[in-house]
Amino acid sequence: MNTQSTTFERHYRIGELCVLWGIGRETLRKILLDEPGVVKIRMGRRKSHTTYSIPASVAERIHTRLSSGDERMSLSKGVLGASRDNHGSAGAYRAI
Repeated sequence: MNTQSTTFERHYRIGELCVLWGIGRETLRKILLDEPGVVKIRMGRRKSHTTYSIPASVAERIHTRLSSGDERMSLSKGVLGASRDNHGSAGAYRAI
């Protein structure tokens, strides 16, 4: 992806896309983990302090891919290779 082409286009935060697409924050964060073109701004050493900025063209590409069924997402099994974490908080996922 050409960085110059996405520099001045509209960027979304995870929360905005979650509302638009009707999915959870953690689900979207896992989808964005290795997605090319997503800007990740890490504040400090902890991953929990990472801000994601998603260009409109990247958001459109992800939404098209998910809508077409190219990427198999099963929320009962988890998201993209994650399984449900049964230790504590509801809605938590852990990597397999």
